[in-house]
Amino acid sequence: MADKILGGLLWAGVAYFCCMAAAHFVGFKMPLLFIYYDAPFYAYQDKIIAFAVVAYICLFYSAARIPDVVPAALAALLPRQSVRRAAHRSCRQGHDRLLAADVATRRLHTNTNPLLATGEIAACDLSP
Repeated sequence: MADKILGGLLWAGVAYFCCMAAAHFVGFKMPLLFIYYDAPFYAYQDKIIAFAVVAYICLFYSAARIPDVVPAALAALLPRQSVRRAAHRSCRQGHDRLLAADVATRRLHTNTNPLLATGEIAACDLSP
């Protein structure tokens, strides 16, 4: 049941982004399809936005057809800072798991792997 609801919402997203792209392409100003519908604009800007929205259409179409793409589609809707924080958190958790595995492996066989013997381990780029 949840899969059908998610699938329906993803297909609704595809339809919404298709409408948004079409509205931007032809210059039809409507509050739900334009974020700043009352701001002055140039036609070329709307054409660029229309073609950029095609990426969202493709992403949501893929997510509706392939369940493994759903997290990417949902992450695309999050603000950039939220995505960055989630990536750092995931990277830090992976790094912590690597460190725990490193400690366990050192106990078993320190001299068999030169990387473990020197203390080198993969690190995440955690810079903001």
